[in-house]
Amino acid sequence: MLNEKPTLLELGCGPGYITRRIQTSLPRADIVAFDLAEEMIVIARKNIFNVDFRIMDGRQIDQCTQTFDAIAASFVLQFLAYDECKHLFD
Repeated sequence: MLNEKPTLLELGCGPGYITRRIQTSLPRADIVAFDLAEEMIVIARKNIFNVDFRIMDGRQIDQCTQTFDAIAASFVLQFLAYDECKHLFD
């Protein structure tokens, strides 16, 4: 059974296109969205509300102590080396 109020993490959210789709599909979800580019976070914050947008490198996910029900990484993996992907999934 899906959590009534799931917590979701999106890595590499960019300007928030996928974030918006997640929010539309799961309106009760608590969403945290990371991106390395401050400019992308600024754009996302202007267009999408009730999301915790943070400037952070997905390769440093181990610094995030929060737990999540699901993680989306739609536009991250192609920018990472194999060992960085392995670390991310570990």
